Amino acid sequence: MNKGCIVAILDDLQMSVHLAKISTTYAYELNFCDKISQISYKSSPTAIIIDLNSTSEEDLQKIVASTQNHNITIMGYCQELNSPLLNYFKEMGCEVVFKRYELMKNLGQILSNLFNAS
Repeated sequence: MNKGCIVAILDDLQMSVHLAKISTTYAYELNFCDKISQISYKSSPTAIIIDLNSTSEEDLQKIVASTQNHNITIMGYCQELNSPLLNYFKEMGCEVVFKRYELMKNLGQILSNLFNAS
């Protein structure tokens, strides 16, 4: 049973392995994308997870624009995060922004809450 879909736009091996483990455990669909054009829109709730350290502002704007009118939550993470940076990414369209460490530590619970609330 597919409870949700995760789209990962990242170049982070450790995060990729962690996402694969979580998606297998909870039966989430998992798609890794290198390009915005590879994002497919599902009817099920979807979380797009973006490594903000390796995504350009232009690409982030395109991702946000392409996800309008879909049941999608944009989650970003970066190594270091302070208040001005958090506000910047939220203004850019990321609904949730985490420090990488915090996301790794709590990813299973965050996705469970997200997909069960939808």
